[in-house]
Amino acid sequence: MKGETGYTVHGMRIRTRRQRKGWRQEDLAKATGLQTGTISRIETGYHPNTQLRTIGAIAGVLGCSVDDLLTWNIPLDWEAS
Repeated sequence: MKGETGYTVHGMRIRTRRQRKGWRQEDLAKATGLQTGTISRIETGYHPNTQLRTIGAIAGVLGCSVDDLLTWNIPLDWEAS
């Protein structure tokens, strides 16, 4: 779900990777130090402003990159000031 963060987290990508490992949400929560409810909300899109460090922790235990789990919403004409 799109938040005000400049990126969109793809919860289904997280769920798919978790299930490929044979993990339950509880397993992913334990591995990342997050609560099971947080994992559930991220996977279903009800946690739109998930911090990058949280996505990084999830990506790390799932063995993928942060970029595999989100899409950046930065305009092509964006320039750093």
